[in-house]
Formats: sequence, C-alpha cells, structure tokens
Amino acid sequence: MRIMGTALATFLVCASVAAAPALTVDQDVHDFGEVLDGMMVVHAYTFTNTGETTLTFPREPALVGLCPCATVDPLPQHSLEPGESLEFVARFDSTGYGGTRVQEGIIVYSDDPEKPERELVLRGSALEREPRQGSAQTLWRSSRLIVDLRERGDFQQGHLLGAINVPYSELSGHLEDLPTGIRYYLYDTDGSQSAAAAQEMREAGFMGALALSGGLVGWWEEVGDTLFQWAEGATPTPPEGAPQTGRYSVAPGRLLRGYLLIVDVRSPEEFASGHIPGAINVPAEDVLEWAERVPSQEDLPSDASVELWLLDAGDGQACRLTKELQAAGRTRTLCVVGGFAQWEIRYGDELLWSETPGV
Repeated sequence: MRIMGTALATFLVCASVAAAPALTVDQDVHDFGEVLDGMMVVHAYTFTNTGETTLTFPREPALVGLCPCATVDPLPQHSLEPGESLEFVARFDSTGYGGTRVQEGIIVYSDDPEKPERELVLRGSALEREPRQGSAQTLWRSSRLIVDLRERGDFQQGHLLGAINVPYSELSGHLEDLPTGIRYYLYDTDGSQSAAAAQEMREAGFMGALALSGGLVGWWEEVGDTLFQWAEGATPTPPEGAPQTGRYSVAPGRLLRGYLLIVDVRSPEEFASGHIPGAINVPAEDVLEWAERVPSQEDLPSDASVELWLLDAGDGQACRLTKELQAAGRTRTLCVVGGFAQWEIRYGDELLWSETPGV
C-alpha cells in the first residue's frame, strides 16, 4: 500500500507539472545593430503560452539596466490561454548616446514553474550624427505652425510660405485637429482678428499661440513680400488696411528670426496618407529648384533666419539633398534621421494629418 501511495503521489506531481503553463519567447536577445543618434528603436517580443493551463503575469516586466534610454510598454494583457500569444514592446531612444554600445536587460515575471523570471536583452550601438542631421524629436521641439485666418479665396491667391489656412470663423471647430505644445503664429489681413484668435487658443490650452501684429499689412510694412508665396498667375499686390495689434501680438520680425519650413520630399501619395502639420510637399527631384526660390540668408535682414528641415520615407534622399543644399550655401538645412518613420514611431497619429484643415 505504501508503494502504491508513493507511486500515486509521484504520478500526481508529474501530472501537475505536465499540465503547467509555459512561457515561450520568440527571441531572448534582440540586437538592433547600428542606428544614428536621435533614432528611436522599437522592438516587439512575442510571448506564447505553450503549456496546457492558463499563464499569468503577476507583475509588469522590469528593466534591469539604469539607462533612461530604454523603456517598456505595459503588457496588453496579464494572462494567456494555452496557445495564445501577445506582443510585448521595448524601446530604445538613442538621443544623446552617439558613440555608445547599449545593452539593456528586461525581466519578465510569470507563473511558468520552470522559469518564473526570464531575462530578455535589447542591445545595439548608437552612432554619432553628422552636423547636418537632426532627429524627429529635435524637429518637434523646434516646430512652429503659421496659421492664416483669412478666407480660402484670399489664402489661395497668396500666403506666407508654410502657412496653413484655417478661416477665423472655423477656428474653434478645428482646435481638436491642432497639436498643443508648439508655437503658433496667427495672422489675418490687418491684425483685427488674429489677437482674438490667439486669446481663444490660449484659453483652449494652446499656450504658445501668438498673433502677428498688423497681420499681413504689418508684415509688408516691416519685411515686404519676403517669404510670401503667390499663386501661379496672381499679381503681387500689397494688402490694404490699417495695421492693428492687441494682446499676445508680436512684431513680424519675431517670426522671421526663426522661420522654420518642413519640406516633405516623399511622393504626393505618401504625403496625402499622412504628414506633419504645416509640412510642404516637394518631390525629391524638385527640391533643389524649389529651394532657389526661398530667400537665402543674404536676402534676409541680418537678424532673420530661415531653417529648412527635409524629411523622406527613410531612403536617405533627405540627407543627400541636405548635403547638396549646404554645399550650395544654404547652411541652415537639416534632414531628419530615419525619415518619416521616426516621426510616426515617436508621435503616431496624434501629430499626423491626412488632410490639412482649410486646404
């Protein structure tokens, strides 16, 4: 009887182990190779329960290393049925780590009896950027959006280069389409509406909203038609009216001191599917000719600056064109390392448009 009891106990123990959950990971080590400083690496590990009972994760995975460059997303669910899988996402932000080899450990906790704590590894190298290369993060922090508050017909006849058109009467209905956290420069014909628009935006949480004092009349008086883009066949005509100002108004020269243009060199189809607010679509083959029509530093007041940021589909065209533009004397030109994909990784749909309000 004792022998039979021992055998039964052994059988039950073996049966319980055989029926246990089991965590399988598609790869314990992911080496992302080499990336340029400023790029974000995103990798999804696949977890599968290859056991016979439900697998649970009693706590969130934890990073072993101390580098703030690595982060992990919360688990999308905390249990897996037999045969079920999920993706677990880890990220490495290479910004500031150029010239560094990085290896980060991630501990995954589960009720797999064979390995309740499993270590994953994310590793690779960040390379130094060239001076003409910038990151999507730097571009976002430098961004400002120019908003033309006039009616569409007036906008289509001519407007400041890089401006979007949101008529004043429609502004409140488009605020949810606009990103917060960046600088806005609002203008109309004479400044009579832009100050009110700036106040409305600030009250809605857009604390970087400013109005151009005097609107386009004020712009013309201070800098003429510099950076003004006319419609094909339109007759250049100075705007008429008495310049007005108000609270949150700044002189046009404030914008001109840090004028930034985002030039998206992808195809029109790619641009239409999603782009950065305020970006100008110029196909790669036309960029050099287009840039000749943008005032150079020699054509601007001494305290003015126009900076071009070129963005591609990740195929290297933007950085190649940036190099050519700099060689031609347009030194304030940068390209986004990793292209549009890096913008999507960092900011996703929150900072993408498939259509531009008012255009």
